[in-house]
Amino acid sequence: MTAIQYLLAIVAATFVHAAFLGFAIKLMVEIKVGYGHAWRIVAAEYVAAGAVILLIHLGNLAGQTAMISLAAIVLVFVGATIIGRTVAFANNDRLGIGNGVLIQFMQVPLILPFIIISSFLFDAGK
Repeated sequence: MTAIQYLLAIVAATFVHAAFLGFAIKLMVEIKVGYGHAWRIVAAEYVAAGAVILLIHLGNLAGQTAMISLAAIVLVFVGATIIGRTVAFANNDRLGIGNGVLIQFMQVPLILPFIIISSFLFDAGK
């Protein structure tokens, strides 16, 4: 894949990921979150993970496995923090970071089948 194709895939992923995030929040704590709010959370997660990848890559600090692992950890915890601080119950009590972490990990079984099926659309060897 070219750099443009990677960027387009990442942009498409933010829109799909936002839909799954909204569904996961509704499923876990029965709070409806607007799609725009969910998309902003996902965009912030991706920017933070991308910044980690860029810094590690430019600094030549670690290999690809460590780089992706650290970026994934940053993505989960940035998202959990934003969810915990910006999503609130009807009485205006915030969810908290603990519920944010649970919601982040609730997305895994929702997103994995989608990723597996969509992986057949891309041939990384080309």
